[in-house]
Amino acid sequence: MLGVRNVGGTEKLEFPWGQFQLGYANINETYDYAGPHYLKQTSAVGLYPQGRSPFGALDMAGNVWEWCLNEYDQPERKGMEGEADRVVRGGSWRSLQDGARCAVRFGYRPGDRNCNLGFRVVLCSAPVV
Repeated sequence: MLGVRNVGGTEKLEFPWGQFQLGYANINETYDYAGPHYLKQTSAVGLYPQGRSPFGALDMAGNVWEWCLNEYDQPERKGMEGEADRVVRGGSWRSLQDGARCAVRFGYRPGDRNCNLGFRVVLCSAPVV
């Protein structure tokens, strides 16, 4: 994802599925009694199918903050080289609903590790002819 220019896709959604709904992502809903759900850990991808994006991607909000290649201070710069802070997006299982919005991003050093950082593996195959 590139900075805030592509936030929420072409429809500028607040969350990958649209407006916030309880039970649509692995986040902390119990904080300040906002809702009943808080797993207190990561979950298997696909546990929240109702939170899928318009493109069919699952768990784009909550579960783990996902690493992006974009540099935090210069989001147009992408790559694996260097020590500049990188963007993480999507919120995590520890996030409140505002932290899982599409517009939220944080910066972490490439060597940082903790219990709520992760990445997305996208497998592509050649089209069947």
